[in-house]
Amino acid sequence: MVSYERRKEKRFPISAPARLELNGFGQKNVINLTTANVSAGGFYLETHNPRPTGTPVSIEIVLPHRIFRRFGGNQRVLIEGEGRVLRAESSGMAIGFEGDYKIRQLQ
Repeated sequence: MVSYERRKEKRFPISAPARLELNGFGQKNVINLTTANVSAGGFYLETHNPRPTGTPVSIEIVLPHRIFRRFGGNQRVLIEGEGRVLRAESSGMAIGFEGDYKIRQLQ
């Protein structure tokens, strides 16, 4: 059996706090989860309550200190942007970034 990788970006197994603001269905709802992996194109969240495919979200992810130590830094970094649920499954959901996202250092 041949396996084909459809992802364009390399995924990194990073556990980081993520804050999603769900913008669909006429209401705003904020949920806090943890990433299972992160890439330049999006991330995967483990949850028993995935949102439907296509749900638009506003995203905030705080990358921890340990990721930047090998580069001589000891700071946290915030990723902010807009995205959409690309895939929902029983164990979680994949979120894809839409458009540009911002990365900034946290104090």
